[in-house]
Amino acid sequence: MKTIHNINKWSYGITLVLYLTIYLGLIAQIVLGIIQVLLAVYLLIRGWKNNNIKEMLGLYFVLTLIYFLASFILLSYEIGNEIMVYLFAMIIPMAIASYFVFITSQIHKKYTRYV
Repeated sequence: MKTIHNINKWSYGITLVLYLTIYLGLIAQIVLGIIQVLLAVYLLIRGWKNNNIKEMLGLYFVLTLIYFLASFILLSYEIGNEIMVYLFAMIIPMAIASYFVFITSQIHKKYTRYV
């Protein structure tokens, strides 16, 4: 569990640092998203017995799905202005990523408490 949290934490941190150059941050954000979704699927397959963690992972998947659907709608209908672009390109994905870092930290705390 420590490895999963460290991978997530480091990839998130690198993305934040690369956001100093906005363009590289946007590219790193795509990689971060792929890493986090794969980690979330792994955690889901692993099957947590803790209901709190199941609920947090479920909320993460719902938020991610809503984000992708909303982005697809915005791109399909060319809806949006500059604020919507910043919101959907940077702010919302990093907020979801921050939530997943929180989830892995909670799992890491619970796991290390019993080991």
